[in-house]
Amino acid sequence: MATSCTLVASILLIMVSFVSSMEGGHDDVARNHSMELHPRAWNRFLGQGRKKGGPCVPGKANACSGIPGDYGTQLLHCCQKRCCDLLNDNANCGTCNKRCGSAQSCCHGKCAATAYDPRNCGACGRKCGSGQLCCSGKCAVVSSDQHNCGACGKRCGAGQVCCKGKCITTTSDGKNCGACGKSCSRAGQVCCNGKCTLVSSDAQNCGACGKRCGSGQSCCNGSCITVTNDAKNCGACGKRCGYGQLCCGGKCAAAGSQNCGVCGKRCSAGKSCCSGSCTTVTNDAKNCGACGKRCGYGQLCCGGKCAAAGSQNCGACGKRCSAGQSCCNGSCTTVTNDAKNCGACSKRCGSGQSCCNGSCTTVTNDAKNCGACGKRCGYGQLCCGGKCAAVGSQNCGACGKRCSAGQSCCNGSCTTVTNDAKNCGACGKRCGYGQLCCGGKCAAAGSQNCGACGRRCSAGQSCCNGSCTTVTNDAKNCGACGKRCGSGQSCCNGSCTTITNDAKNCGACGKRCGSGQLCCGGKCAASGSQNCGACGNRCSAGQSCCNGKCAEVASDAGNCGACGRRCGYWQLCCRGTCTNVASDDLNCGQCGEVCRNNDRCEYGMCGYA
Repeated sequence: MATSCTLVASILLIMVSFVSSMEGGHDDVARNHSMELHPRAWNRFLGQGRKKGGPCVPGKANACSGIPGDYGTQLLHCCQKRCCDLLNDNANCGTCNKRCGSAQSCCHGKCAATAYDPRNCGACGRKCGSGQLCCSGKCAVVSSDQHNCGACGKRCGAGQVCCKGKCITTTSDGKNCGACGKSCSRAGQVCCNGKCTLVSSDAQNCGACGKRCGSGQSCCNGSCITVTNDAKNCGACGKRCGYGQLCCGGKCAAAGSQNCGVCGKRCSAGKSCCSGSCTTVTNDAKNCGACGKRCGYGQLCCGGKCAAAGSQNCGACGKRCSAGQSCCNGSCTTVTNDAKNCGACSKRCGSGQSCCNGSCTTVTNDAKNCGACGKRCGYGQLCCGGKCAAVGSQNCGACGKRCSAGQSCCNGSCTTVTNDAKNCGACGKRCGYGQLCCGGKCAAAGSQNCGACGRRCSAGQSCCNGSCTTVTNDAKNCGACGKRCGSGQSCCNGSCTTITNDAKNCGACGKRCGSGQLCCGGKCAASGSQNCGACGNRCSAGQSCCNGKCAEVASDAGNCGACGRRCGYWQLCCRGTCTNVASDDLNCGQCGEVCRNNDRCEYGMCGYA
């Protein structure tokens, strides 16, 4: 009974809401569809209501009553004076005016993307099975689908297979060889063209897939080997020949005069097989008397014995050099005149040089060997073109070097003795320190001969480093020669100064600032709160510039109320006034300390008795 009463109460509440909405003139009477009453409940208790002439009939756009109707699979509502199926109407999905997107469909009152929704795949209500995804409106098993491998739209390439959601090349994948899940489990196996292969022994895939061994070869440990001549694999893989043996026709054979270095190579009579080569041990310095017996550096093998190479065995055993000769590179030579072995074996002279007494020299210009070895030129002579010639203005310091008219040849250099301080008037006549050579005579350098003979400096100028200069304003010679001003300084009246901050030379030499002014950036500026004691030193609000320092005139006992106003003994500066804090009731002991309750300030304390 209680349940029936509750149901009736709910129906009555809904009817009141329904009637209210009709009376208010609303066209949409199904907005509160979220109450989820079954449509049959409406029909059972409300019957077929009327509004503006007719019931809600599916497929007709008449003025509807607004009462939901149950027609088996349809839930009809009156939306904007039209009957609408809220279960599958794309323009009114689940509720009036809720429009589904262009790629969506209305399925059971909810907008669904049927191209990718596994519950509505391709059409409403079409569900995909376990492990499937909805791809472009079709259910796909993404673990094995070539066109949707692991995810929708992921296509496997040519020759690939979809294995557990991954695109696999089964021709070379060891875990999926030839088919999904087929693993090459044996040690050393590789997947070659879809088959598990032992590349260590497969002649078609030796060491790597597709690497074929040649005709007559075997695959031994991953390498193609000709077993008919390989001493490590003689006749079969892994069959090794003994030390010093060769593999001949697939059989191990002793190396020696019958098989010297290669199978079937025989040594001639009198020769021995040493390290795979036929040699005569009577004259081989690497195998002298026996295989492996090596002669020392520079030695020869003579009759099977090592002998020192030199003048007794020069180039060949028993070949002797004459007295005074040396053995160079197997040939007897005289090193005192051999241009290829001058002074010592292999010491070559340059092009155009001769070997004279064991030294390489150019006889065309060597005064000790002029034209030929041992032909000396006289004292002071040069060797010019293989002939001795006198040194002078025609050959000054070098053959053919001529001096110009008026010049003399002094110590191998052409010079003008009328102005050369090292050869003044004659070769070798040197002027004193700081002197010039003027007209062949030494003269003192200075304001009369500044940098050059006869060059006079003007009155007031000095001669500094060969140039006339005014030392009163020259920054390189300020006040005296060589006295250089620093970076950014100017020379003013012979003194270095910074004109950007010098009040006597502000902006230019001699430009003085007025009394009390400062020079700031080359311009005179008044000293005050903007430039207190120094340019740009600004005093804070409430401060005054007193004697070049910012002072709090409201509290500074030395500048109380104004610059220079000093407070007396027992006085403090309180708000710009000198105050006796020993007896002031409003400033007792310190500024602002007020005595209360009629107390008096005595000796800087309130109520002092």
